[in-house]
This record gives sequence, structure tokens and C-alpha cells, in this order.
Amino acid sequence: MKPLSVIKLGGAAITDPHGPDGLNIETARRLTQEIASLPTDVLLVHGTGAVGKPAAHQHGFVDTGLLPKEKSLVSCGIHRQLRSLNQRLIELQLDLGLPSLGVDPAMIFNREFSGLSGTTARDHLSSLLLNGVMPVLYGDMVTTEDGSFKVLSSDVIAAVLARELGAQHLIFLSDVPGVYSTRHDPLAKPLILDKIGINDLENPALFGPSDREDVSGGMRAKIRFALEASQSCESCWIGSAHTEGILTRFFADGVVTGTRIISS
Repeated sequence: MKPLSVIKLGGAAITDPHGPDGLNIETARRLTQEIASLPTDVLLVHGTGAVGKPAAHQHGFVDTGLLPKEKSLVSCGIHRQLRSLNQRLIELQLDLGLPSLGVDPAMIFNREFSGLSGTTARDHLSSLLLNGVMPVLYGDMVTTEDGSFKVLSSDVIAAVLARELGAQHLIFLSDVPGVYSTRHDPLAKPLILDKIGINDLENPALFGPSDREDVSGGMRAKIRFALEASQSCESCWIGSAHTEGILTRFFADGVVTGTRIISS
């Protein structure tokens, strides 16, 4: 079995409100072609961006990530939209010759979303990878024990899977080229940090209002989950999905175009 890489495609990068089922076809096609050429097994996770965030604002669960069971009809409708985005991406990947299969995250995670639901879930994912099929998971609305629906963030999914499956690399491709620092002249060109660690989570200069408006927690949450997973990964980093060849170059010569996540 090849080494495993978990790659998370940010929703803001791969979605378009005017695209079919919300998918940004051009970006998704380019990234699929890159992924298909990589010398590693890939488990793919994607965010929901233009599909998921408007619903969070419309129905008021941006801050809590939770809809009560009284709104199950709304929750089921949102789930259908998110699943349609996932299926549209897989349709494109299959058309491009990349064997991929959608995996419902609610079926493989435990109730606390802190790990896999058991050996069956692990065996299912491992079997797909062993047989040359790329599992594709996505941020979703999942049921809880009291009947409410909770957002299961794609960042959480990627970080947990990287840890549980022993991934060599965990890569977050966002709509920005890395983690910005605002500790510079505001009139100067934005500065991208080469690396970031646990102490930086409390640095107010690194996070803006968008982190509070993102149901998945924005960049701060992404870094927190990445830091946890980076303890068991050889490399973990954040880069831009809009940078052509970013994955190809990394796997060819190890060059990170973005921000490295350092666990210690």
C-alpha cells in the first residue's frame, strides 16, 4: 500500500453559487488532474462554501453549528444540497478517469466526532484505498442523539482521518495562499507566514472577523485541528487551491507553497 495523504479542498475554493450544484468546475477539474498524478494514495475531503454557508446564515446556526430537531426538515434539505455537491464533484472525477467514491461521514464517525466508529469504518476506508479507489468525504449536517442536527466540519473530518489512518501528509488547500500575519504595515503587501505553531493560536493579529462568521470556525479552527493531526503526520500545511501545480510540486520536490503547521 502506498503512503497516504489526506487532502482537504476548501469550500470557498471549489464552490461557485452559479456552478452546477454549487461546484466550481474549472478549479475542481484542475485539482482532480493534479491529484490523479500524485505518487500517493489520497483520501479527499472537501468543504461546502457557497452551498453550506448561505444556509447557515439563513437559518441562524452560524455561531452554534446546531439545528434543533424541530427543524429536521430544514436540516435534511441542507444535507441533500451538500450531498449533491459531493456527487457532482465525484461525477467530474469519474469523467476525468479518477476512481472516486463518496463516503457519508455520519456513517464512519463516532457520536463525538472524535474518531472512527469502529473497525468496520476503518476497514471500509482502507479497503477502498487498497483497491485504488479514492474516498471522498465532505462537511455535512449529521444527527445527534437528541435528534438535532450538527455541523460536522470538513476540517475536523480531515484532521481526524489523518490521525486515525496514519497519513503521511495532511494538506489543506484553501482560497488563500497560507496564514496571513497582520503584524506589518497595513499598506504593504500581505505577509504569509512560513510556519505556525500552537502558541500562535492566541495571537489576535492572525485572525479576523471572518473566523467568527464561519460556521466551521475559520482559519483559527483549521489550524487547531491541523496542529492536533500534525503530531502524527510527517508534514502538515495550508496553501492555496488556486495555485496551479501546488500539489505536483510538493510531491516532486517537497516544496511547500504556503504555511507549515508545526506541532512543537
